[in-house]
Amino acid sequence: MSATIFRRIFAIKVIFRGIPALKPRTTSNIKQIKNHQKSIYTYTALGADDRLILTNAEWKERLTPEEYYITHQKGTERPFTGEYYKNHEDGVYECVCCGTKLFSSASKYDSGSGWPSFFEPTKCPVDNTDNVNLIEDTSHGLIRTEVTCKKCNAHLGHVFNDGPPPTGKRYCINSASLDFEKTPSTPNEPEQ
Repeated sequence: MSATIFRRIFAIKVIFRGIPALKPRTTSNIKQIKNHQKSIYTYTALGADDRLILTNAEWKERLTPEEYYITHQKGTERPFTGEYYKNHEDGVYECVCCGTKLFSSASKYDSGSGWPSFFEPTKCPVDNTDNVNLIEDTSHGLIRTEVTCKKCNAHLGHVFNDGPPPTGKRYCINSASLDFEKTPSTPNEPEQ
């Protein structure tokens, strides 16, 4: 059995054995599951070629209705309403579905579009490729480029060629597809 197949089987067993039993849907239950998912990725060492594939029913159990609509039905939140549109804290934006690190606050800027905007995604440390996939999107009579999570294929938003230097790109991302991991503040050094 190849190492990749073994890792996938092991990860699936851990995911399904370790998920706490679901009680009635509450925000705290969903947060408990998401925190558990983050620990899965920390301890199972999923490789860069591994994907997280769940059924629609499983995604619905793990996500809020809005998160599911955005990430799995390719929805779009209303502009200027998302939780992270005006977030200016230092940290990393992660996929709400699988915890993959997608964008750094260092690449975030105010595009005036009403959605969090970034000029570049983060890279996978294993193979130095972007942590997002770009897919041609011809829905709604438009030709656009959809942005999805590389690990779980969740819909994140779209990318446009009207961004600032150094890339000229504007990754226009739905807040509901993201979680934010704030950079811990360092205590002030004592004066000498």
